[in-house]
Amino acid sequence: MNILVFGDILWDLFPESMGGRKIGGAAFNFAAHISKLGANTDFVTAVGDDDLGHDALKKIEYYGISTNYVTVNPNHSTGACIVSVDENGIPSYKLAEGVAFDYIFTKGAENKVSKGFYDVLYIGTFPQRNEVSAKAADILLENSVENYREVFCDINFRGNFYNLSMVEKCLHSCSILKVSREEKDTFEELGICSCKDEEAMAAYIAEKYNIKLVVVTLNKDGAFVYDRKTKKCLYSHKPCSKVVSTVGAGDSFSASFIYNYIRKQPLDICLREAVNLSSYVVSFAEAIPED
Repeated sequence: MNILVFGDILWDLFPESMGGRKIGGAAFNFAAHISKLGANTDFVTAVGDDDLGHDALKKIEYYGISTNYVTVNPNHSTGACIVSVDENGIPSYKLAEGVAFDYIFTKGAENKVSKGFYDVLYIGTFPQRNEVSAKAADILLENSVENYREVFCDINFRGNFYNLSMVEKCLHSCSILKVSREEKDTFEELGICSCKDEEAMAAYIAEKYNIKLVVVTLNKDGAFVYDRKTKKCLYSHKPCSKVVSTVGAGDSFSASFIYNYIRKQPLDICLREAVNLSSYVVSFAEAIPED
């Protein structure tokens, strides 16, 4: 199984009581989890030529992720995010801007990326907040039918780092979409859809943008997947773990779902394993528990 992941890598700066600095970024978290599950993973990203960047490269290698397409950018610092977590385990983020992953494919780095076939291309909106990296995403999405079996998009809205054009590019490009319950309101704000509930949202977006599967995470209520072929929703069980932090939970969910889907597991198994892994992850402060 060959996976190409495009996007962000950054250091989550937690309070010292929660362990201090932890490697993160949605794309990196996804890459690490799916690599741990057994996939061959290439990561298209950028880090700074600084201590955080050097440590980030070590982490990429530690999790068995290829560094072939990681650019070391001497002109921009490695990404960082100050994370605070409330009493319910819900995180809030203060994200640094103008960092290395905002300048993926600087100086012709796009020519290094293999044109070979991948089972999945992973993309999201947040890593496209800068024009340079947005153009890098466009390059990877060219001829997507020939290059990828599936294009998976974790829409992953962060702060105000998204717009209608960026979101619709992802929706038109992906074959599998993952959204969270909370992101329903953002779709309404963007004028994409105004639906009474999550099921209606999933069905509307799938039909409008010709998306095969729309997966919706529901926090403590588990998740469901809308299958455009059958026009039905399939629900998971509800997790029962004690929540320490939800940082990275959605990324682990996505990795497990895609890993099992590419292995041609039934959708109920894909959902079950995804909920089980994310339920385990939320019992830790960090996004990628060592065990």
